[in-house]
Formats: sequence, C-alpha cells, structure tokens
Amino acid sequence: MSPVWYLLTVVALAPALSAAPVDFAREVLPVFQRACFECHDAKLAKGKLRLDTRAEAFKKSGLIVPGQASRSELIRRVTLPKGHDEVMPSRGEPLPKSQTDLLKAWIDQGAVWPDNVLPAKHWAYEKPSRPVPPSVGGRQSAIANAIDSFI
Repeated sequence: MSPVWYLLTVVALAPALSAAPVDFAREVLPVFQRACFECHDAKLAKGKLRLDTRAEAFKKSGLIVPGQASRSELIRRVTLPKGHDEVMPSRGEPLPKSQTDLLKAWIDQGAVWPDNVLPAKHWAYEKPSRPVPPSVGGRQSAIANAIDSFI
C-alpha cells in the first residue's frame, strides 16, 4: 500500500473512528472524579453544583445540554484559558485537550449517564474481605497453607 493511499484511508476513516461511543463509566466518570469531585461532590457542592450523581448533574439548567456540547456550560468552563476567573478546575492545571474533547464527544452523543453508575468509594473506606482461594485442580498435596493456592 502506497503512503498516499494509506493517508487517504486514514483521513477517510477518521470521522468514523472519532464517533466511537464514549463509555461514561470507563471514560467520563474518572475525569469527573479527578478534576471535579474535590469541589463538586456531596461534601462541598461549591456553587450548589454536584457532579457525583446523574440527578444532581442534570439539575442545573444549561450545565450539560445533551447533544449540544457547544451550548453546555461545563464545556465552556473547562475550555477557558488558565487564569480566567471562571475556568474549571479552578485550582491546578486545566484539563488536557484530550479530556475536554472526550467530554465534548460524550455530550454531543447525548450525555448518556446510566442510572446504575455511581462513583466508586475510595478503597480505604471499603470493608476488607477475605478472598476465596482459587482451585488448584488435583494438586492439593502441594498446598501447605492458603497462600499456596494463590501461588
């Protein structure tokens, strides 16, 4: 395949590749957790804004306009230049372009936020549970203690 043909193929397929559905739980929620929850979760809710649940995030009119990222206040705020009075996150570095593009794509695709997706609790607040030792299949004589099953 010639380099020109390859380039034309990539250019032709680019819109289809960029239109891949954005998975909220795997891609968007982690951005919210890292960049937004410090100020906009159940504890603080600065500006009376919470982004930790679907109901709260969509309560504020115009914040997230499904299908219209260009009209969404969230996108306006995260794309403002560093040092602007209204830029979000207000502390630290602005979101990288890859993350703002991801948020735009998610909103343009309808801002799908499944009802059963909730932020994970920090591991330190989870009660520890003892794992079930895996089956070793016929090698029971080689197991002297529970740890041997994992090794």
